[in-house]
Amino acid sequence: MHFALSAVAAGLALAAAPLGDDGFVALEFPLAESGLSLLVTTLDGDATPDVALIVGTQGQDPLTLELFRGDGDGGLTHQESHELIQLGDANNPAIRAADLNSDGRDDFGIAGVSPAIWLNAGGFDFAGGAFLPTGGGEPNDLHFTDLDGDSDLDSILLVQDLGGWFLDTGLNDGNANFRGLGFDFPPGAPSGVARFLSADLDDDGADEIIVASHAGLGLSNAPFPGTHVLSGHFSDVLAADFNADGALDLALAAPLDNAVHVLFNDGSGGFPTSVRLRMGRRPTRLAAGDFRGAGLLDLAVLNRDSHSVALLHNNGSGGFGFGPRLDVSVDPEEFALADMDTDGDLDVVVLGNMSKELLVLLNPRVP
Repeated sequence: MHFALSAVAAGLALAAAPLGDDGFVALEFPLAESGLSLLVTTLDGDATPDVALIVGTQGQDPLTLELFRGDGDGGLTHQESHELIQLGDANNPAIRAADLNSDGRDDFGIAGVSPAIWLNAGGFDFAGGAFLPTGGGEPNDLHFTDLDGDSDLDSILLVQDLGGWFLDTGLNDGNANFRGLGFDFPPGAPSGVARFLSADLDDDGADEIIVASHAGLGLSNAPFPGTHVLSGHFSDVLAADFNADGALDLALAAPLDNAVHVLFNDGSGGFPTSVRLRMGRRPTRLAAGDFRGAGLLDLAVLNRDSHSVALLHNNGSGGFGFGPRLDVSVDPEEFALADMDTDGDLDVVVLGNMSKELLVLLNPRVP
């Protein structure tokens, strides 16, 4: 696969737009501790988005898992709290939703804590369950996919140690018990891992593993060894078809460059062209969704040190123009997109760290 990052090209570099009247309505929810991790999904089966948070102090036990029920109007009501024990102190725990025991309800897994698997019995009744296989090091990120073709979702846990980063994988027995499968990325790959994802980039029916790290971009056709394919300092990676050609493109957050890179897939898993979008200070997290009801995947960027979320409007052919910039009252750690008020458009949920606050920004569907 070929990857290329462009320099800032004329007409492609975007400076931060003025705020103006963005029309978003902010709902504020105070937290007892600092926000670390955020998941927005349906937890009680009623199709209204709910929220799971991990709060506390990185490196100090215990952390707390907090669960909130969405009311369909953007409001949240606290339901449960559970203590978590950290397995390392270098990274915030990553929390991912998936139906792990095939009962039709979203469970979730958490990288870097114990218990790691939380099973949903319905009606906001969650219980900590199985552990995830790990051969050592510090768990960094987590995803679920079917690795062995039995229709159960297996685990892929990204682990960092002094030698680089590794994949520790676990096969699901169908009841959310995971057995170590035993193939890893080799030592010496990019260190300082931030995020990873699995996606079929070359349309061969098998997912590649794409790892965004502080030393570059890594790629693997799991379970085969990974390679370092692109240099840079990246904090997040996102796969989406931004130019509507049927192939998954990649977006990379580059916080030291105050930029986002969009890499366009040529259909065979090569990325020969890219666009560099100049952002606010320290863009760290990415999300994609149709904010305007235009049938196109727009791009949302969390600018951590600018305390803002930038919404970039997709023109359908790989170009982006600035929509609203949402200045927020918190020091943003994580964010997510979901229709929190069930009015048919995407809203923005922002988790504050030291500010100890959760924001729900309701979208007026800005044209």
